[in-house]
Amino acid sequence: MPGRAPANQNIFSYFHAPTRNEGEQQWAIENNLTKSLILLLKHGTKDIFLRDFLKRLKLNVRLDDRTQFAIQRRPWIPDVKYRRLVCITDDSAEFCDSKQLRNGLPDAVITGRNWAVAIEAKLGCSIDQSQLLSHLTALGWPKSTQIMSG
Repeated sequence: MPGRAPANQNIFSYFHAPTRNEGEQQWAIENNLTKSLILLLKHGTKDIFLRDFLKRLKLNVRLDDRTQFAIQRRPWIPDVKYRRLVCITDDSAEFCDSKQLRNGLPDAVITGRNWAVAIEAKLGCSIDQSQLLSHLTALGWPKSTQIMSG
Protein backbone atom coordinates (compact mmCIF):
# COMPACT_ATOMS: atom_id res chain seq x y z
CA MET A 1 0.00 0.00 0.00
CA PRO A 2 1.49 3.38 -1.00
CA GLY A 3 2.22 5.97 1.70
CA ARG A 4 -0.06 8.91 2.37
CA ALA A 5 0.43 11.96 0.21
CA PRO A 6 1.47 15.15 2.00
CA ALA A 7 -1.56 17.28 2.95
CA ASN A 8 -0.84 19.89 0.27
CA GLN A 9 -0.83 17.11 -2.38
CA ASN A 10 -4.06 15.43 -1.26
CA ILE A 11 -7.26 16.79 -2.78
CA PHE A 12 -9.23 15.53 0.23
CA SER A 13 -7.12 17.51 2.73
CA TYR A 14 -7.77 21.20 3.10
CA PHE A 15 -6.45 24.19 4.97
CA HIS A 16 -8.29 25.08 8.18
CA ALA A 17 -8.41 28.55 9.63
CA PRO A 18 -6.69 28.50 13.04
CA THR A 19 -9.57 30.48 14.58
CA ARG A 20 -13.06 31.62 13.66
CA ASN A 21 -11.64 35.04 12.79
CA GLU A 22 -13.20 36.19 9.49
CA GLY A 23 -9.82 37.19 8.00
CA GLU A 24 -8.30 33.79 8.79
CA GLN A 25 -11.36 32.03 7.39
CA GLN A 26 -10.94 33.99 4.14
CA TRP A 27 -7.23 33.10 4.04
CA ALA A 28 -8.07 29.39 4.36
CA ILE A 29 -10.65 29.56 1.55
CA GLU A 30 -8.16 31.32 -0.74
CA ASN A 31 -5.49 28.72 0.03
CA ASN A 32 -7.93 25.88 -0.71
CA LEU A 33 -8.85 27.51 -4.03
CA THR A 34 -5.19 27.77 -5.01
CA LYS A 35 -4.39 24.23 -3.86
CA SER A 36 -7.31 22.80 -5.85
CA LEU A 37 -6.19 24.64 -8.98
CA ILE A 38 -2.59 23.44 -8.61
CA LEU A 39 -3.63 19.82 -8.00
CA LEU A 40 -5.85 19.90 -11.08
CA LEU A 41 -3.06 21.34 -13.21
CA LYS A 42 -0.44 18.98 -11.80
CA HIS A 43 -2.39 15.72 -11.91
CA GLY A 44 -4.72 16.29 -14.86
CA THR A 45 -4.64 13.51 -17.43
CA LYS A 46 -1.87 13.99 -20.00
CA ASP A 47 -1.37 17.59 -18.88
CA ILE A 48 -4.57 18.62 -20.66
CA PHE A 49 -5.54 21.20 -18.01
CA LEU A 50 -2.03 22.60 -17.63
CA ARG A 51 -1.60 22.95 -21.40
CA ASP A 52 -4.91 24.82 -21.69
CA PHE A 53 -4.08 27.03 -18.69
CA LEU A 54 -0.73 28.00 -20.21
CA LYS A 55 -2.29 28.57 -23.62
CA ARG A 56 -4.79 30.98 -22.05
CA LEU A 57 -1.81 32.84 -20.56
CA LYS A 58 -0.35 33.05 -24.08
CA LEU A 59 2.52 30.75 -23.11
CA ASN A 60 3.21 28.35 -25.94
CA VAL A 61 5.85 26.32 -24.11
CA ARG A 62 6.96 22.71 -24.00
CA LEU A 63 6.09 20.66 -20.92
CA ASP A 64 8.63 18.16 -19.68
CA ASP A 65 9.86 16.56 -16.47
CA ARG A 66 11.24 19.93 -15.31
CA THR A 67 7.77 21.29 -14.57
CA GLN A 68 7.56 22.04 -10.84
CA PHE A 69 4.68 23.17 -8.63
CA ALA A 70 5.01 25.07 -5.34
CA ILE A 71 2.17 26.05 -2.99
CA GLN A 72 2.62 28.61 -0.22
CA ARG A 73 6.40 28.55 -0.30
CA ARG A 74 9.16 30.40 -2.04
CA PRO A 75 10.45 28.09 -4.77
CA TRP A 76 13.77 28.26 -6.54
CA ILE A 77 13.01 29.86 -9.89
CA PRO A 78 15.56 29.55 -12.65
CA ASP A 79 16.28 32.48 -14.92
CA VAL A 80 13.38 32.08 -17.31
CA LYS A 81 12.48 33.72 -20.60
CA TYR A 82 8.68 33.79 -20.13
CA ARG A 83 6.97 34.99 -16.93
CA ARG A 84 3.38 35.61 -15.94
CA LEU A 85 1.80 36.77 -12.69
CA VAL A 86 -1.80 35.54 -12.60
CA CYS A 87 -4.39 37.16 -10.33
CA ILE A 88 -7.56 35.26 -9.51
CA THR A 89 -10.03 37.59 -7.84
CA ASP A 90 -13.67 38.46 -7.35
CA ASP A 91 -14.27 41.42 -9.67
CA SER A 92 -16.93 42.92 -7.43
CA ALA A 93 -14.71 42.93 -4.35
CA GLU A 94 -13.22 45.91 -2.54
CA PHE A 95 -9.52 46.31 -1.81
CA CYS A 96 -8.15 44.57 1.27
CA ASP A 97 -6.08 46.15 3.98
CA SER A 98 -2.44 46.12 2.83
CA LYS A 99 -1.43 44.64 6.21
CA GLN A 100 -2.48 41.29 4.76
CA LEU A 101 0.66 41.17 2.58
CA ARG A 102 2.79 38.17 3.45
CA ASN A 103 6.38 39.06 2.50
CA GLY A 104 5.66 39.07 -1.21
CA LEU A 105 4.94 35.35 -1.26
CA PRO A 106 2.55 34.38 -4.09
CA ASP A 107 0.01 31.65 -3.37
CA ALA A 108 1.56 29.28 -5.90
CA VAL A 109 4.29 29.10 -8.54
CA ILE A 110 4.60 26.77 -11.52
CA THR A 111 7.93 26.60 -13.34
CA GLY A 112 9.21 24.90 -16.44
CA ARG A 113 12.38 24.82 -18.53
CA ASN A 114 12.16 28.44 -19.70
CA TRP A 115 8.94 29.73 -18.14
CA ALA A 116 7.29 30.49 -14.80
CA VAL A 117 3.79 31.41 -13.62
CA ALA A 118 3.09 32.91 -10.19
CA ILE A 119 -0.49 32.80 -8.92
CA GLU A 120 -2.20 35.09 -6.40
CA ALA A 121 -5.81 34.42 -5.40
CA LYS A 122 -8.11 36.74 -3.47
CA LEU A 123 -11.74 36.06 -2.70
CA GLY A 124 -13.83 38.77 -1.13
CA CYS A 125 -11.28 41.46 -1.83
CA SER A 126 -9.27 42.78 -4.76
CA ILE A 127 -5.53 42.47 -5.12
CA ASP A 128 -3.68 45.66 -4.34
CA GLN A 129 -1.07 46.82 -6.89
CA SER A 130 1.54 47.05 -4.11
CA GLN A 131 1.03 43.34 -3.37
CA LEU A 132 1.69 42.47 -7.01
CA LEU A 133 4.86 44.58 -7.04
CA SER A 134 5.91 42.86 -3.80
CA HIS A 135 5.50 39.46 -5.50
CA LEU A 136 7.57 40.55 -8.49
CA THR A 137 10.33 41.83 -6.22
CA ALA A 138 10.34 38.67 -4.09
CA LEU A 139 10.57 36.52 -7.24
CA GLY A 140 13.34 38.69 -8.69
CA TRP A 141 11.18 39.45 -11.73
CA PRO A 142 11.17 42.79 -13.57
CA LYS A 143 8.25 45.16 -13.07
CA SER A 144 7.54 44.75 -16.79
CA THR A 145 6.38 41.15 -16.18
CA GLN A 146 2.97 40.55 -17.74
CA ILE A 147 0.20 40.53 -15.10
CA MET A 148 -3.02 38.77 -16.07
CA SER A 149 -6.27 38.59 -14.12
CA GLY A 150 -9.43 36.63 -14.33
